[in-house]
Amino acid sequence: MKKIIRLWEPPKTITIKGTVFIIHGMAEYSKRYEETADFLKDNGYRVVVIDHMGHGSNIGNLDELGLIKDEFKSSLEEIIDSIEEIRDDKPLFILGHSMGSFIAQILLERGIKTDGII
Repeated sequence: MKKIIRLWEPPKTITIKGTVFIIHGMAEYSKRYEETADFLKDNGYRVVVIDHMGHGSNIGNLDELGLIKDEFKSSLEEIIDSIEEIRDDKPLFILGHSMGSFIAQILLERGIKTDGII
């Protein structure tokens, strides 16, 4: 699976307050959160979203939309790896929407360090 990451950075004139890692819902994709990301970046937050397996840029055709198959664990591991890649000394918040909220709960159960869950 190829990793599709969208990253929004605050303007250079704004001090970064932290990072919001968005975990999108079923049959959604990272670009859907562009307006939310723009608001957050303009208020000092770096925003990261990945397209889950079967979502957004990770599908070959519309028949695969939302299809996770038996590879949920690898998709979950990819989320964990992505969180660790973007982690720095600033606060990290996870925003889970719909299916993403269930993934966020799994991350908490696995002990992922975060400064807040939305």
